[in-house]
Amino acid sequence: MNNLWTAALAVLVAGIVSIEVGVSSAVAEIIAGAAVKHFAGFEGDNLIEVLGRVGLLTLMYAAGLEIDFDLMRSRFKESVFIGLPSFFLPFVVVSIVSCLFLGFDKTQCFLLGIALSTTSLAIVYPQLRLKGPLSERRKGMLAAAMVTDLSSMIVFSFLFSKLSILTIELVAGLFVLTYIVPYLGKRLFHRFGGNIVEFEFKIILFVLLSFAIAAEHAGIEAALIAFLLGMITSQLVVNHTNLHEKLQGVVFGFLAPIFFFWIGLELDLKVIWSNMGLLLILFILCFTSKFIGTYLPSRRFFPKDAKRLGILFNARLTLGLIVALYGVEKGFFTQRVFSATVGCIILSSLVSSALLRRKHASDDKKQAPLEFWKR
Repeated sequence: MNNLWTAALAVLVAGIVSIEVGVSSAVAEIIAGAAVKHFAGFEGDNLIEVLGRVGLLTLMYAAGLEIDFDLMRSRFKESVFIGLPSFFLPFVVVSIVSCLFLGFDKTQCFLLGIALSTTSLAIVYPQLRLKGPLSERRKGMLAAAMVTDLSSMIVFSFLFSKLSILTIELVAGLFVLTYIVPYLGKRLFHRFGGNIVEFEFKIILFVLLSFAIAAEHAGIEAALIAFLLGMITSQLVVNHTNLHEKLQGVVFGFLAPIFFFWIGLELDLKVIWSNMGLLLILFILCFTSKFIGTYLPSRRFFPKDAKRLGILFNARLTLGLIVALYGVEKGFFTQRVFSATVGCIILSSLVSSALLRRKHASDDKKQAPLEFWKR
């Protein structure tokens, strides 16, 4: 229990720092975990790991909820022509350079390519909503980020999921669920929702954990199934009165911070420092290729905002961390590669945030209208 109290205190301090400094709270929580491990010798315990793994599942579920297929269909050109290059260019560049020049094997190269090619919807969405509800143009930008996110999950599942009878049965179960959820979910939520026992949460948690256990037996990463469940139930959850807001409060207010803190505990600051050269090489590769892969196609649809999108889409977080965690837990990543990958993800998010703040300040100085946010 003392360990949980220490974790809660570290997460609280990280939240205060993130607000005061203006960085992502997730980044601050990861740094807090690494700091208390390095400077206070804090190692955590099984309770923190269990809560962290539940936080991982709920985070991926929440990420799946953000995938709006109707929006992607309505903004098809922008989403596909920006979203696909934004993922695949850094994926190809990082994978090839890692194999040919950095001495990694094929599996490590693919994992590095996926982890360092993601875009965080959790960062992109709030940035696009800074000045109010989304306009049609900003919806197109958000749809492109969704395609990037979805591409990373598809490639990850294609390369690292085992095909078996159990896998086919699990996929078939998910397929059936897509037809059951709209019909059964609405009736269950209408019948039992809106009471003090929060029955909707119990349904979601039960289904999520059930499919996660099935995924482990089928040889599929549970995080992938959580992401798919989020997509399947997104319309039901998002449209259900107050449920989406309550779910976000539980996930991002409690479970997600424990997950990010737990990731920090897995890091070794000494290892990161001793491999700073590798970290910087990976950072230059992924940041530059992501910027080019986003900037060039964005010039066709959002010419005045192409540079801003190139910076914004370089904000990596949850999906990249989960791929890195998968790599180290399955034995594909050494602590050296894991620490360099997570360090690169954190550095990308920090640099992206800093450059965006600088660009906003520059726009304000010139007293130019912020067309990006008003359109």
